[in-house]
This record gives sequence, C-alpha cells and structure tokens, in this order.
Amino acid sequence: MNRSIFVVVGVLLGGGVLTACGSATTSAASTTAPRASSTPKHGIPKIAASGTIAAVSLSSSSMQVQGTATGETTVDWTSTTRFTQAITISPSAIAIGSCVSAIEHTPRGSNIAVIHSITVTTGKSTCANPPTVAKKAKHHGSHSHRRPKGHRLIRGTVTAVSSTSITISESATSKSTAQSVTLPLTKTIRIIAHQIAASTDLIAGRCVIVQGSTSSIGVVTARRIGISQPTNGSCKVTKGTTSPSTGSTGA
Repeated sequence: MNRSIFVVVGVLLGGGVLTACGSATTSAASTTAPRASSTPKHGIPKIAASGTIAAVSLSSSSMQVQGTATGETTVDWTSTTRFTQAITISPSAIAIGSCVSAIEHTPRGSNIAVIHSITVTTGKSTCANPPTVAKKAKHHGSHSHRRPKGHRLIRGTVTAVSSTSITISESATSKSTAQSVTLPLTKTIRIIAHQIAASTDLIAGRCVIVQGSTSSIGVVTARRIGISQPTNGSCKVTKGTTSPSTGSTGA
C-alpha cells in the first residue's frame, strides 16, 4: 500500500496556528488604493498569492511572486505580518502530548484505508475536536470545502513516538468513542514542521502562500506568509481559500 503522510508541527501564534492580525501598508500604492476583503463570509482566510519567489526587496518590504493565477504578483508585508516556514524534521521532534489530526481515505472500490496527511500541533493541553469547515461551508450554501466522501478525520493526542510510528489517543466524538490509533511512518514519509520565520527567510526560489488583501491595482498586502522549499523543483500554486492550519505551505 502506498502511503503518503505529511506531518506538520504548528507553532502557536497568539493562541492559534497562524493567528491573523490587522496590518498597515508600507507602500503608497497599497496604502491609497482600496482593498478587497481577505476573509470570505464563511470565515476562511483567502489566499491572495502563491507560487515561487521571483525577487525580494527587504528594504522596501516587498517581493514578486511568480505562479499565481494572474502571473507575477507584487506582495508587500508590514510589521504585523505573520511569517512561518516549513522545514523537514525527524519523528523524534514530535513531542508527547501534541495534538494530531489526520485524514484517512478509503479509495472507491477498495477496503484499504490510506493516510494522506497528518497535522501535529504543539503547545495545547487539550485536543478537542474543532468545528468542521464542511459544516460552515454548508451553512453558507457552499460545498467547495466539504470533506470528500470516503474521508474520515482522526484526531487525538500523541502518546508514543518511535522511528516507525506515532501512537495517538483518538478523541471521542458524537459518533465514536476514544481509542488508541497507531499511524505508521516509513522512509518515504515527509515530516514537515512549521516554525516562526521572518522576512529574511524570503529568498528567491523558495515557495510561498500569502493570505491578505489585494488592492485595485493588484498589489497584495500580506497578513500571513507561509514559506517552504520547492518539491521536485516547483512550487504548488493554490487558489481560493484555505484553512491556515492545514497541511504544509507552498510545497
């Protein structure tokens, strides 16, 4: 069975993963031009730009991002912009007590479940089940963020870690009781950690996902910037909206 597992260790910023905060612009263009809202009505932050960093100017707090739907996009950041960076870690870096979320998928016509992604969040004393995006999307008449059929959420607290597996105590839900679950780790698995970063980590050739607002002339003022290394020489281009705590950024 081919398993592709991504483990993400989230850094808590102001009480949550990649917590948003307001921002002021640093360029005349993005200051004077009106900006569209960066958060849709259902509350999921909008991705304003994503792709490969083409050029960076630290002195002007600005960069060019290549690969978005509109081609090359100018992205400005401010003193309140949140930066995170995805790095590769070993299983030993996953702490006991961390909160784990995983999506288990059973392909159509198969009875074998596959784990496609795992999210590990550190620094939380509890691992309660959060409101699902699917319920929010359904409430607002949208089906684009509903979990696909055949997918099951596994969520719990890490109780043991080895070089070959992670064991968690799965949280009880309205439809299931608490239980112990072992998630296998193999040599082909990428274990990704999100750590606090800075504008100096913005280097040409790296990947970014930017959440923020876009002016009438197309300049993005970033609220959050996720940085990662290219995968197989390229960066993932993401459109629409995303949950800031989901998956690795930009790879």
